[in-house]
Amino acid sequence: MRQPLRFRLQWETDSVLKLETDFGQQIRRFIFNSEPPQDIQNTLQGYSTASWEYDQFPDRGFFGLVNPRDNGPQYGSLKVETDHLTEAWLRANGAPVSENAKVIELFDFFKGPDDSDWLVITTIVQDPTYLYEDFVTSSHFRREADRSMWDPRPCMYDLP
Repeated sequence: MRQPLRFRLQWETDSVLKLETDFGQQIRRFIFNSEPPQDIQNTLQGYSTASWEYDQFPDRGFFGLVNPRDNGPQYGSLKVETDHLTEAWLRANGAPVSENAKVIELFDFFKGPDDSDWLVITTIVQDPTYLYEDFVTSSHFRREADRSMWDPRPCMYDLP
């Protein structure tokens, strides 16, 4: 989520929220109300479980993505916890991350001063192998008026 990209979120089923990005055509699935399967393999994307962390502020929402099983709008953060990751790097020139790492993402919506819709994704990486404390970053996204700029394209690398 740190690349220059556009993304879209939509419900795939009543318990799976799908996030698609146009940069690299990545697809992530956030699984609600479920534990990871016992035989799951580690991958670069890992396994992501999701939950809502509700609050008492009625002027906040999450781009209209309420749980379809709820009767009305709920307000707060979408919390996504990802584990079962393979070893990787925090950044291309950064510290390594072990397969013991856990990534927590908080998706928070707010209105800008011009009444525009914004989303802040706070990412917290916890890794007892390589990190003494949590690695925290945030990314900010503004909702576009329509999907005319949506242009999925694959990752292209020139390898030696």
